[in-house]
Amino acid sequence: MPPAGFAGLTEEELRAMEGEERQHLEARLQCLHNIHTLLDAAMVQIHQYLSVIATLSPPPAPTVVSSPPAPSLQI
Repeated sequence: MPPAGFAGLTEEELRAMEGEERQHLEARLQCLHNIHTLLDAAMVQIHQYLSVIATLSPPPAPTVVSSPPAPSLQI
């Protein structure tokens, strides 16, 4: 939990806290940059997939084979 106020901290304590906060902030920014890179890569892959799908011809329509009518039984 962060201190309620910074007035009671010494200059050294403030510098140490600032250094830690900066490291944490840099780590968060690096994490966000990594996420951005992964999202860009995913979008490239989706674009490639859609490009390949667009060049494929549609599958042939299924053919229906009709069978002769079943003989009727007379009683």
